[in-house]
Amino acid sequence: MRVLLIGFSKELTQFIVELVRAGTDVAVVDSDSNRVEGLRRELDIATFVGDLLDLDLYKEIGMPRTDVVIAAHTNDLINIVVCSYAKYLGVPRIIAVVNDNKVASILRELGLANEIIVKPSELSTILKERLYNMKEMEIAQNQLLILLDSSIHTKLVDKSIEELTEMGGQVIFIIDKENNVIYPNKEYKIQRADKIFILTSSQNIQRIIGL
Repeated sequence: MRVLLIGFSKELTQFIVELVRAGTDVAVVDSDSNRVEGLRRELDIATFVGDLLDLDLYKEIGMPRTDVVIAAHTNDLINIVVCSYAKYLGVPRIIAVVNDNKVASILRELGLANEIIVKPSELSTILKERLYNMKEMEIAQNQLLILLDSSIHTKLVDKSIEELTEMGGQVIFIIDKENNVIYPNKEYKIQRADKIFILTSSQNIQRIIGL
């Protein structure tokens, strides 16, 4: 069995040790070489360092041939992207370790992970989500990942990705009505029932959803 772990932290060390002892083929991927270098020396396992939002990286390190992907980064944007791309590639088993219950809910609703573990986290505000009919996750200071359903936000239908970019939103990926993962180019036009993951700032939310 080949396991690909995205995002390394010290609390995962014992878990990795036990996998190696059991004869599992383990590879660890992180954006910080300092975090994984000691692990590689200690356990003699494959480690990779790179931009974890670069989808080409996952092809290069063999995600399409992986049996299990574990998305366990401290940044839930990376976890969402990893789970969506693993599903896109047809990875048989996807496990997500996330920091926010809302992220867990999204992954569960869209079928992007087989198993989801939620770390303890602060309760986020619900009022803005109710007001704008969206789901919101704070990724960094003044950087939000929002999920919009074009069945509700009908003004988005037929807008191109390029138009959304001009409004201050970076579309990460889309789940269509058939539950397929799409990585759209700038000409792609939003279809009814598309679920759109957009990276933006709080100042641009109203521009994007057309309120």
